Amino acid sequence: AESARGQRFRDLIRGVRPESADRIAIKSGGRVVFVRRTEILWFGACGNQVKVRTGGETLLIRDTIKNLESRLDGDSFVRIHRSAIVNVDHVREIRPWYTGEYVVVMSDRHELTLSRGYRANLPRLRGDRRGSA
Repeated sequence: AESARGQRFRDLIRGVRPESADRIAIKSGGRVVFVRRTEILWFGACGNQVKVRTGGETLLIRDTIKNLESRLDGDSFVRIHRSAIVNVDHVREIRPWYTGEYVVVMSDRHELTLSRGYRANLPRLRGDRRGSA
């Protein structure tokens, strides 16, 4: 019975596709939290987990940044570092850094690094849509 319940739980999570739903199901700490995409500020790699930062809380999910990136809407969520994805609607400021990188200041005042390897995504952070970079 436990495995059937676990399978239904996994099916529930897989059934909510971020690209087509307003909410994303996040399994964190033995519970499923439904978060509106617009409430997510950024994702950050944290060991073998990913930190999901919303306006009110930080959730930890067992996933990889790469896997998560493939499931997110590329117009709203932009990879800025090998360990960070941001919601462009919550980017408050972008400052150049002397190393050729950029500091991305989020609406929660958290500062993230836009590394040189992801500099091509800079136009998308400014609001340019995919393909017009």
